[in-house]
Amino acid sequence: MRCAFCGHVNLTGAQYCRRCASAIEVLCPECGFICNIEDPYCESCGACVGLTGQAAASR
Repeated sequence: MRCAFCGHVNLTGAQYCRRCASAIEVLCPECGFICNIEDPYCESCGACVGLTGQAAASR
């Protein structure tokens, strides 16, 4: 996962950036809202964004 703050590429599943120690965040694929990687769904539009949401969507 790429850190939204410093751009460092971190290992998949990382909770904090190895370079700047920021929480890893992702952009919602539907609306572009910045979400935490641990959030299963976007707070703005409800789309699946986190690892838990992706696992649920693939069932």
